[in-house]
Amino acid sequence: MAVTVRQLFKNAEQLYRAKLIAGEEGLENLVEWVHIVEDSEVGLFLHGGELVFTTGIADGSDEWLMDFAKNLHESQASAFVINLDVYIPRVPDELMDYCNKIKMPLFTIPWETRQVDMTRDFCQKIIENENTETSVASGLKNILFDVEDIGTQVTIMERHGYLENFYYNFICVSTDTEYGTEEYFMEEKQIKKILERLAKSLHEQYIFFRFREKLFFVLAEYAEVEKTYFYDEFFKLLSHCKLLAKVHIGVSPNIQGIKKQRANFDCSYATNELAIKKGEKILFYDELGIDKIIMAVENKNILKKYFDDTIGKLQLYDKENNSNLYDFLKEYLELDASPRAVSEKLFIHRNTVNNYLKKIDAVLGVESMDLEQKAKLLIAYHIADMLH
Repeated sequence: MAVTVRQLFKNAEQLYRAKLIAGEEGLENLVEWVHIVEDSEVGLFLHGGELVFTTGIADGSDEWLMDFAKNLHESQASAFVINLDVYIPRVPDELMDYCNKIKMPLFTIPWETRQVDMTRDFCQKIIENENTETSVASGLKNILFDVEDIGTQVTIMERHGYLENFYYNFICVSTDTEYGTEEYFMEEKQIKKILERLAKSLHEQYIFFRFREKLFFVLAEYAEVEKTYFYDEFFKLLSHCKLLAKVHIGVSPNIQGIKKQRANFDCSYATNELAIKKGEKILFYDELGIDKIIMAVENKNILKKYFDDTIGKLQLYDKENNSNLYDFLKEYLELDASPRAVSEKLFIHRNTVNNYLKKIDAVLGVESMDLEQKAKLLIAYHIADMLH
């Protein structure tokens, strides 16, 4: 799991005499690594998410410190530690005000505290958390795909606090950006950071892994109110980062029992695929209605034949005759089979609507568009969303 600033500094006051003097609202910032920098052009040395130490040996003036802090912020650093002594004898009020404003935690440590001890300690915690994240993700994937002894994998999960009888909720996230590009991996990093920070603001139980160019984020033992908050905030943060337009999300049910999660994983994956095909930002499996029944059909040949025997005929007719009966019928059914509503929406005469409907009856080989026939055709359009 990612480490927050708060976690790293949990005992730092007692061990290293570290004092938080500004930026308390940023204590949930995620820290990916620790770095010591003495150059005001600090952005040249960072990737984002670092905890940065400085002594100010290069300058240490108030102006230098402000430039240093602004470069840290632009580089998306997580927190800032100043080693106080002759180079920086005091922290200017302007710097503390700035750190409060941008929500970047600012700590001080006395000169007697050896930075090497702190950085080694913090780096070890980060590595341990990364190892835990890898172990938990591997254990869950082994359970999902029936790799190695399941009992052993459950033991590994429980050792890290993920109990067998927990409720698990899978979130499958994909982006429209081409996989493998630099832009894709930058977006993936942003999305992962958003998800992790949100999860940690509630509690520690979550799992992250990748599968087939998709991101999976698993919430463990989250209450309904926590999940509602999580999804609402996730959308807000995606929008703030200008990522919402590119993202599609499929959410599984909340199912108890770690050994039963393969179906949950499949639900989130299929729901994400449906969100992509429908152009939706987020779909919840529990709210899908008829699509849930279609997803449960494992033999896709059955679905393909159903499509071919119904609206597939219209698709073929349109291709051969340069017509558009397929899309017309979809509009008609989505408008509650109301000729008047179709006429008004498509700006065509009622007689034209009736002529189209007669032509559709002829192509499909039906005598009249009764309720049962309309239901069959609606199902076929739902199947089309799954197949194409």
